[in-house]
Amino acid sequence: AGTPLTVNFTFEDTSPPAPTPGAYIESNGLIVMEAESAPNNPSFWLFDNSASGFSGTGYYEGLQNFFTTPGNGILEYPITVSNTGDYQLQWRSRILEGTEFTESNDSWARLVDDMGNPVTPVPNNLEPNGTWYKIFMSTFGSWNWKSSNHDNVTQAVRWNLQAGQNYTFQISVRSRGHAIDRIVLWNTGGGFGYNFGDINGEPNNTATLDGLAESARTGSSTNTAPTVSSISNQVNDEG
Repeated sequence: AGTPLTVNFTFEDTSPPAPTPGAYIESNGLIVMEAESAPNNPSFWLFDNSASGFSGTGYYEGLQNFFTTPGNGILEYPITVSNTGDYQLQWRSRILEGTEFTESNDSWARLVDDMGNPVTPVPNNLEPNGTWYKIFMSTFGSWNWKSSNHDNVTQAVRWNLQAGQNYTFQISVRSRGHAIDRIVLWNTGGGFGYNFGDINGEPNNTATLDGLAESARTGSSTNTAPTVSSISNQVNDEG
């Protein structure tokens, strides 16, 4: 009799990796995140709730200046996407140091895939620093949803996200005194009909943005998201 033939088969798993536990789940073209939900590095960010008008339990405020060296004190927000599209960044931030609307008004942002590779934004005349993008606003004395890149040009930042894929949104400190309260990534197409900001990053429909529920997260059976009624209603201390 002949020698039995042994055949070994190797099967490659091509399914997308499981979302990171606690990842924000995109739904209907929206990802809504509380800044303070990310684990903090207190050498770079202060968790606080003394400035009125915040949502959730508080916000993160930058403690150091890194104007030319992004990647310090990285805050991470894992997300999982079910609707392909170009997602624009709007975050709710505030100047909490000084009296100038051009100072303490920005932080670094980028998005990476599930392998940690930076995702290049949709072309929009942007101004990168390596793989990071300065995101700034220009209002003193109140929270504001303006989220722009490129000084003196002001351009919105968008990333093309694919259904079934996992990503991580990252923030690193740039300016001492810049506070971030909420982060929204919204699908600019796909028939969702959102209009939360223009191509320059200027916000639209801010009352609706304020009232969006925080996105559900993997591994959580309930969504205890803040809504309009739970945004801090202390007297606004506008300067």
